[in-house]
Amino acid sequence: MLKKFAVLVLLVWFLVPFVLMTDLYPLFRYGMFAEPVKPSQTTEMLQLWWKDARNAPQLFQAKEIGLSENHFGYVLRHYFYTHKTLQLFSQIHSTMLKKQHKNINLWQIKQLRISPTRIDTLVVAEWKP
Repeated sequence: MLKKFAVLVLLVWFLVPFVLMTDLYPLFRYGMFAEPVKPSQTTEMLQLWWKDARNAPQLFQAKEIGLSENHFGYVLRHYFYTHKTLQLFSQIHSTMLKKQHKNINLWQIKQLRISPTRIDTLVVAEWKP
């Protein structure tokens, strides 16, 4: 009888914290009463596109002007958020003419908003040389 009582007390002593869990309980997120996983927030990404004489849109590759993708992503965001996109367009255009000899008719910055359910694309800046 004493053995059954001791087992019952140990069982209750072990289960009570799980029954009385609140937000302050340290194992709340990892226990059996964990919150459901929420979808991640929307991610924003900027891309530079250009169109040639055939009006075919092409994604600008940073290696064409000798930059890494990460460095160019930083430069693109900096120029966009400081409202200096025309300066960026003209500098890249002149560099592309010198290095690649490509005839480019239109430059565009597209903003991609990526959420768990969809991807929205919006042209946020444009320049015709």
